[in-house]
Amino acid sequence: DSVAALNLIVNSTSTSTTDTTICSTDLPFVWNTLSLTASGNYTANFINALGCDSVAALNLIVNSTSTSTTDTTICSSALPYVWNSQTLTSSGLYTSSLTNYFGCDSIASLNLVVNPNPQPTIIQNNYTLICTNASNVNYLWYFNGVTIGGNDSVLTITQDGQYVVMITDTAGCIGNDTLTVIGLSIDQVETDNIISIFPNPTSGQIHIEFNLDEPSSISLKILDIQGRLLFTVLDHKEQVAGKRIEKMDLKSLGLSSGIYLFSGEISSKRWNKRIVYFEK
Repeated sequence: DSVAALNLIVNSTSTSTTDTTICSTDLPFVWNTLSLTASGNYTANFINALGCDSVAALNLIVNSTSTSTTDTTICSSALPYVWNSQTLTSSGLYTSSLTNYFGCDSIASLNLVVNPNPQPTIIQNNYTLICTNASNVNYLWYFNGVTIGGNDSVLTITQDGQYVVMITDTAGCIGNDTLTVIGLSIDQVETDNIISIFPNPTSGQIHIEFNLDEPSSISLKILDIQGRLLFTVLDHKEQVAGKRIEKMDLKSLGLSSGIYLFSGEISSKRWNKRIVYFEK
């Protein structure tokens, strides 16, 4: 007799799975001789230590880096401008390296535009203040801290004190200038006998007489004693040469007793006259 015996050992194949997350800056990613360039599930076949098949799996996630660009416009008065720990003092393109939500690189860019603040200058001409060195702006005038006048480069004044003009340009940038007026007399000499206003004082009725040597453009406004506009009587109205009398009733205009300033312009010549009104 012959007896054969078999001792059979069955070794198992082996498998493994690896989850890996990287940033796109780490590509290509080399794994088991494979050069990987994108997210995905990958496998590799080997022989394990027991001589059986071994299958390795890789679950690869590739997170992207991020970029952002911000356009910002400011006025020079807002300098220095602080952005991502950088202190900026002029227009330019700036970058900053950060880390995004996934732990990957984030490049932030800032396109900074710095607009200069306007630099107005107040010039006094008798009863008139003129804001120069400014164009395409909005005007706001102050007298001793109180808003007066309108949106105009020219302001008619009646009192000593501190005058401030604040201007805002089309970019929203603000500039201002201050002028202190001292020794301002209340009446300006009438312009070459071209105009006279009577009676003064008046109980309400006013006659304004113009004597024009040539056709002229006439403006006439009534202001309160603080220089605020109350009524526009004439607005650059063309008049023929000769004598013209403009009549008005201050009471019918709703004015109460007080002192008013008649401010006018005849062919670019400005004049002012104080009128005292006593209502009967």
